[in-house]
Amino acid sequence: MWSFSKTKFASVSRTSRGLWTEVDARYLKSLAKTENFRSVHAKSRIFFLATNAPVSTDGRRMTKRILDLLVSIVALVMLVPIMAAVALLVRSKLGGPVLFKQVRTGRHGQLFTIRKFRTMTSEVDEQGRLLPDEVRLTSFGKLLRKTSLDELPELWNIIRGDMSLVGPRPLLPEYLGHYNERQNIRHDVLPGLTGWAQVNGRNSVGWEERFEMDVWYVENQSFWLDLKILLMTVVAVLIPSGVSSAGHATMPPFAGFDHWKTAVGEQENDGPH
Repeated sequence: MWSFSKTKFASVSRTSRGLWTEVDARYLKSLAKTENFRSVHAKSRIFFLATNAPVSTDGRRMTKRILDLLVSIVALVMLVPIMAAVALLVRSKLGGPVLFKQVRTGRHGQLFTIRKFRTMTSEVDEQGRLLPDEVRLTSFGKLLRKTSLDELPELWNIIRGDMSLVGPRPLLPEYLGHYNERQNIRHDVLPGLTGWAQVNGRNSVGWEERFEMDVWYVENQSFWLDLKILLMTVVAVLIPSGVSSAGHATMPPFAGFDHWKTAVGEQENDGPH
C-alpha cells in the first residue's frame, strides 16, 4: 500500500489506521503534505502517520473520474428539456436570477462555486435583511427540493471537476474552522451530488451523525459502494424523505463543538441537501 525509500525510513509497522515508522525528521514536513496522510504524531523518533482513508490510487481516481464524466455528460444532454422547463418556471414564479450561486468547500478545502436552481424568494424586511427560510421557501421551491430538481445544474460542477457524482455534500467555507480532526476527513475526497448521508436520512439526521457517515464513506470508498449509493439515490428521489430538518425549513447552520453559531448571511440558505 505504501512505497517508501529505505534511505528515509529505518523501519515500518503497518496498522489499519496508518503506520509507525522511524523517520528522519527533515522528511516529515513534505511527508505530512501528501494526500495519503492526515496527521503525524511523534513519540521519540518514532512517528505515526495516520490515514483513515484508503490510499486513493491513480487508477481508482481515474475510474471514478471517467464514470463522473460519462454519467454527467449523458445526463446533462438528456435532461436539457427538463432543465429548460424548470428554468422557465423558476423565472416565472420566483423571478431572476434563475440560478442560485454560492461558494462551497471542495477537496482539501479548495473553494468553488456551486450552482442550483433557486427555490426561495429574495424577500427582505424593513432593514433589508432576508426573511426567514420558512417564509421565503415557496410550495414550488419545496417541490423542487423534494424531487431534487434544484440540484441538476451541479452536473456542470461535476464536468468541471469541482465535484463527483458520489461524495460528502459540499458545505459552506464558514464551517472550515469548526470541524474536529475526524470530521475534517470528509475533505479528503471530492464532494458529491449525492452521498452516503443523503441516502441514509438526508437532512433529517443531525450534523454529528451526518459527518460520521461522510467519514465512513471516505474510509470505505469503492466503485461498488458508489454504484450502490447511486441506485439508492434513484429510490430516494422517487420516494423522497428527510428533505428538511425537524423544526426547520432547511438544515440549520453547523454549530461545531464550540457551539459556534452565526447567521450565514447567504442570499439563499438552501442547506446541504
